Amino acid sequence: MQILSKDALNARINWIKSRSSRIDEAIHQAAVSALHYLNTPEIQDIGYAQRLVDALGKAHRRETLKAWFMHYGKCQLKDNQLVFLKRRDITPENFKKFIEDAEDKPFWTKQEKDAAKQAREMDAEAEFIRLFKRLASAESVAHQELISKAWEVMPEYVKNKVMA
Repeated sequence: MQILSKDALNARINWIKSRSSRIDEAIHQAAVSALHYLNTPEIQDIGYAQRLVDALGKAHRRETLKAWFMHYGKCQLKDNQLVFLKRRDITPENFKKFIEDAEDKPFWTKQEKDAAKQAREMDAEAEFIRLFKRLASAESVAHQELISKAWEVMPEYVKNKVMA
């Protein structure tokens, strides 16, 4: 890679600056549009969201965008890919509210980084509950002993989700 002269470097920085805000706007518009197609009850298409994540370059925060989609949309991660997820909290009556909220909060903002962390934690919790239910249905004695020990130390709110 060639090192730029000071003048060429200044020109390159100005070029990047002039385009970066338009790129940010374009990514956010595409993300909100993909969220619309994901959350609209008659459509529920995850493809646009995953294609947008795949389209981002190395410098963009793909993981943050995935978490943003999981926070506002009907999706989760499976094998590092977004997949459709039925969510009880996103209904035909309120799905537009999720899109409006997402429109006001681009994925790169500070509060969205916090939401991204929360979405990853929720995804891990959902995976834990799924695995716990799977183990609970196992017939082996070793699995049942493990389940009994885990149940004793499990927080009450998680127990409630397991029982739901």
